[in-house]
Amino acid sequence: MFLQIETDRLRLRLPQEADAEAIVAVNNHRAVFDMTVGMPFPFTLADAHEWIALVLAEARRGTTMDFVIELKATGEIVGICGLDAISREHDSAEVHYRLNPAFWGQGIATEALRRVLRFAFEDLQLERVLGRCIRGNDASAQVLQKCGLKYEGCTIHDCKKNGVYHDLLWFGIIRAWWLAE
Repeated sequence: MFLQIETDRLRLRLPQEADAEAIVAVNNHRAVFDMTVGMPFPFTLADAHEWIALVLAEARRGTTMDFVIELKATGEIVGICGLDAISREHDSAEVHYRLNPAFWGQGIATEALRRVLRFAFEDLQLERVLGRCIRGNDASAQVLQKCGLKYEGCTIHDCKKNGVYHDLLWFGIIRAWWLAE
């Protein structure tokens, strides 16, 4: 299965086995782990191969569309952005993204997320997309809001990382809001 979407600067595509080392380079940072739910640290080459296999299997089922974020200018993979928990019953999904910290602050997450939202609403014809982040991850909350997601609330002690419970901030957008922007 091959799927690719683009922006002016970015190519977003399904991962391939050859991307494993680049995926480790994105994920194997304490700063990324600290702000990401459900990801191991350290993130190893074996984790990358397992993740790629899972993403491709779920893409075939239509339940997940995870894209590597590749810079068009260099071909370098700098992050991941996609949709999880795609529900045809409810026409909904959850967005997520993460970047190699060397590329933070360059608008890449916002650009990638906007393109994934366009894919969700125009290609997949979803009605609602959710996003969440750990409380304190202000940069991620800003990305969600820049892309039109509205704050919906906070779930207390929603996830546990390294024995510590964290609150999650929830954001959402519906098709009508997307079309109005």
